Amino acid sequence: MIQKSIWLFLFLSISLILVAGSAQGKTTIPSYNDLKCDDHGVLSFTRSYDLNPVKVISPKGEVIIVPGHWGYSKFFSQESTLITPGKYFLLDNDYGNRTVICPGVRLSCAWAEINVQECAKSAHEVQAVITAVNVSLSDLQYTLFIEGTGRTLSHRKGSVSTQLENLKVTAQNSNSYLISVPNLSGITAFEVSIPDCIGRAKVYSRRECTLNSVGAVSTLGSISQCDDFPTREARLNCAKRVLKLGDIITEKSNCNALDSGKRENCNKELKQKNYNLIKFRFHNLELEVKKLVRAGKLTENEVASFTSNLEQSKTAFDLANNKEERKQIIMQVRQSWIELMRKVKE
Repeated sequence: MIQKSIWLFLFLSISLILVAGSAQGKTTIPSYNDLKCDDHGVLSFTRSYDLNPVKVISPKGEVIIVPGHWGYSKFFSQESTLITPGKYFLLDNDYGNRTVICPGVRLSCAWAEINVQECAKSAHEVQAVITAVNVSLSDLQYTLFIEGTGRTLSHRKGSVSTQLENLKVTAQNSNSYLISVPNLSGITAFEVSIPDCIGRAKVYSRRECTLNSVGAVSTLGSISQCDDFPTREARLNCAKRVLKLGDIITEKSNCNALDSGKRENCNKELKQKNYNLIKFRFHNLELEVKKLVRAGKLTENEVASFTSNLEQSKTAFDLANNKEERKQIIMQVRQSWIELMRKVKE
């Protein structure tokens, strides 16, 4: 009986100790044995109980409150928090200050923006125009989808499919690039992604490849220089200048005044210019949405549906069989834009 009482006393004592420890948020995990700062600008470490707030002294001597979250005694800062390379001091009155070396931000998944603007294929070549902002080309992966097989070809630093060994990247301007793959056919879609951002952010863009003049894709790449203009109207005027497109009615009249041999080619070129301008108008709306999000007038959640539908509209426009289908797509985009503008915060 006495022995049972002793065992009961010991069991209750241990239980009370464990409860007390858990009530204080403490664990038996060693503190700071995994202190790290990576090239995404993320600070992470383990501590036996949460430290709030987390403060560091930067290489410039500034005290920074580090935003982030705790989970199971592990702290992760938000991405791109510690940008400047150098030695940081983590302030901790209980366990003592710690030092950590940060390499600086090489890649921020939160800041990176990539987009496949266009993809065209011919019998023997594939071309795509992409935009890449706040990300190095060496961080990108290109994936091409093969028709009817479920297979893909990929190209990234250190790993290249044999059929893509001749893939060429040509800068159009500071953020726009023309991707060309000669001697390749049977491709249905082109995708650009950032493998290092898997699990951190959804950073990829895919576009169906249409039967088109590969030269038209190069023209669209040139239009992307207009992205740098500050207003939607200025960007649109820039696109018209790049396309050498004036008043449509006047241009059409000029084409019809030519003899029959030249008239057909002139009208065909005019139609392609007009299609390219319409697709740039779609792209222009994307730029305007990003501007409104940065200004705090729209949230990422509010624009998610619009952006997704716009990407689908771009592909549908390329695949449309006639003028009426294209007109319907334009009206749908217009209505989606009107509905989104109703959510804009003053």
